[in-house]
Amino acid sequence: MIAYRDRHGMDEEPAIAVVVQRMVDSERSGVL
Repeated sequence: MIAYRDRHGMDEEPAIAVVVQRMVDSERSGVL
């Protein structure tokens, strides 16, 4: 994963932010 990000010039933060956002949306959907 780290090597992939290095090759494509990606940071770790954006990926984590996307995962967290998806998790929050899923939790909200489950509660509603």
